[in-house]
Amino acid sequence: TSGTAELGVRINSSNSDGAELLKQAVQMRGYVPSKDDDDGAFSIEYGKIVRAYSELAMSERGTELGLTALEILGLLSCRRIPYQFSPDASATSPHTRNVVAVQRDLLPKEVTSNILDIMADIEAKGWLSTNLDSVDNLPSLHLNLVSGGEPIFRGNGDDASTTTFEGSVMALWLLVKPYLENKLLPRVREIMGSPTVELSEVFIRRYGEDIQPDHDTATRYGISAHFDITASTTSVIALDDVAAEGKSGL
Repeated sequence: TSGTAELGVRINSSNSDGAELLKQAVQMRGYVPSKDDDDGAFSIEYGKIVRAYSELAMSERGTELGLTALEILGLLSCRRIPYQFSPDASATSPHTRNVVAVQRDLLPKEVTSNILDIMADIEAKGWLSTNLDSVDNLPSLHLNLVSGGEPIFRGNGDDASTTTFEGSVMALWLLVKPYLENKLLPRVREIMGSPTVELSEVFIRRYGEDIQPDHDTATRYGISAHFDITASTTSVIALDDVAAEGKSGL
C-alpha cells in the first residue's frame, strides 16, 4: 500500500538454484531483502523500482500488466518521497544512457518571479495552447519558446513587450536563455559525454484545475507515462513549489 514500504514477498522453492535466480531478478527490479527478516520479506529501493515500473508501464502499455504497473507507480507517488538521483556522471564516461541527475538552483529567484508574473498574464488572456496532446489527448496547456532549435520569436529586450503574445513569448525566452545555454546545456553535455548536444525544444506547461477559466478552461494534473523518442535528453524544470503537492504547478 502507499502507507508502507514493506512487502509480503516470499520466495519458496525446492530448487535452491531457481530460488537464488528469482531473488536476483527481484532485486534487479528494486526489491531489497529486509535486514532484520530471514523469512523472505523485501523492502523497496525506490530509485530502481520507479525506473523498473516506468519501463514496464511503457513496454506493456494497454495491457493488464501495464495498468498494474501504473497503479503501483501511483501508490509510490502518493508517498512523496524524494527521488534518489544518480551520482554525477563524468565526461570521460560516454555511455551514460538512462541517467537521472539533478541540477540545483538553475534559475535565480528573481527570474522565476518574473516568469510567474508573465505567465499569470498569459493565462488571464487565454494564450496557453489547448490543442490536444499526442500523449494523452488532453489539452496541452503549454507555450512554445523554442522549436526545432530556433526561438519562436526573435528579438532583443526592447521588443519583448508583454502586452502582446509575441512579446510575452520573447520575454520568457530572454529570461531563461542564458541559464539554459550557459548552465544547463554544459551540464547535460558532460553527463551525456557529448559536446554536440543542443537545445531543440523549450516550452512551459501549466498543470492544475480550471486553467484559463475565462477562456477555453481546461484541467491537467499530470501527463501519462511516455518516452520522448526525438530527444536524447529531457530536462524538467520546476518554476514554482506547487508541484511538490503532486496536483498542479508550472
